[in-house]
Amino acid sequence: MVGTGTNPARNSAPHWTVRDWSAFARNYSVHRQVVQHAAFVRNLRVERVSPLFYTISDGGRQLGFWDHTPETTTQIAREVSISKPVTKDLLARAGIQVPAGKVFKRGDLGAGWGFAKGIGFPVVVKPTTASGGFGVTSNIMTEDHFRLAWASALEASARARVMVEKHVQGKDFRLFVIGDQVVAAARRVPAYVEGDGRSSIVELVAEKNEGRRVNPYLGAMAMKLTPMVIRNLGEMGLGPEAVLEQGRRDTPAPIQNLGAGGESLDVTALVHPDFEDIAVSARKALPGALHAGVDLLADDVSAPAVAQEWAVCEVNTFPDVALHHFPVSGRPRDAAGALIEYLFPESRRCEPFEWQSVRTVISGQVTGVGFRRWIRRRAMLRGLTGSVRNRGGSVEAVFSGAPQAIDDMVELCRSGPRKAVVTDLAVEPWGEAAAADFQILS
Repeated sequence: MVGTGTNPARNSAPHWTVRDWSAFARNYSVHRQVVQHAAFVRNLRVERVSPLFYTISDGGRQLGFWDHTPETTTQIAREVSISKPVTKDLLARAGIQVPAGKVFKRGDLGAGWGFAKGIGFPVVVKPTTASGGFGVTSNIMTEDHFRLAWASALEASARARVMVEKHVQGKDFRLFVIGDQVVAAARRVPAYVEGDGRSSIVELVAEKNEGRRVNPYLGAMAMKLTPMVIRNLGEMGLGPEAVLEQGRRDTPAPIQNLGAGGESLDVTALVHPDFEDIAVSARKALPGALHAGVDLLADDVSAPAVAQEWAVCEVNTFPDVALHHFPVSGRPRDAAGALIEYLFPESRRCEPFEWQSVRTVISGQVTGVGFRRWIRRRAMLRGLTGSVRNRGGSVEAVFSGAPQAIDDMVELCRSGPRKAVVTDLAVEPWGEAAAADFQILS
């Protein structure tokens, strides 16, 4: 399981070059959007059956997707990865290091606390089936903290049992594995606030959340002053109204949960071959998982595994692919594109010299209904460039890009946004080069 040499990122996903993130949703559908975008710019056909189910085809092969997961991920893989105890057992059977731990019934807090004292502090408490880091509390040293963590785990899932594990020191990494390759990797850092000498912690959190809104992946995942966060602030001698001095940084939520205000940093180019091999082995340990997100705890992902303490704590077969497209810092990675190219080996990004251009004129009740903004957003989600403008009582749009993406966009224009009534749509080839982005013209 240990690699050789130091050739980092030898199979990494390419840099993601989308210039404008404004078209992408600030909610969970962003994962579906980056997968469909990856298909469109590779001139593949995307056919939507329902909001969550769609197919992608290259003309010879067709695969179904539910949200951002392809049919190559089996139901068994999904169910196994949802169950943290089953995942841990399969990883351990495959010879992969996992944190020592035990599962308890929801009412067995006393037994759980006894087990925690037996394995030694610090410990981690988490629900057995919740996802996204919700209900997970790390670095527990006291009984009061343990009780609060137990309540948090119960609140995160109405049916889950509670898992108590030995806390593994180290940073938190998500390695995105496709087949036998690690194509992207991110470090997840806990939510923090940094003082300016004037603002309260409440105000710093609000300011931080305002900045997160521009990021499609993090925009809907605000940092919150939960009871656990307030408790942790109390341990630091702080309250929500405390003013931090200039430059002071505090981490009141030590679990690296992006959904609770954490941030992601791209580290794809740093991953040591040892950890690439470990991540691939973890993916293979789950039956029916062609791709997966492997959660790794380690001090230094760029150093050999044998030189440090490490453990794989989870494997997600429904991984947040957009995590790698929208890091807070570091290079955005085209993880969705890597997945599409693995599933359709003959596919590649359609180069500008292969693009087509068309001019459309849309008539009917099409002005004053947000048609131009609607066109711009959907064109950008398909990797198209061009422009749109009102022309009297009609809307004129020029689209340039992959032919399949243009065909799909033209079909969308036949109906338009909800308030529009399209009575006619004319399409003609357009010889002029489109703009480098998609513009709304006056």
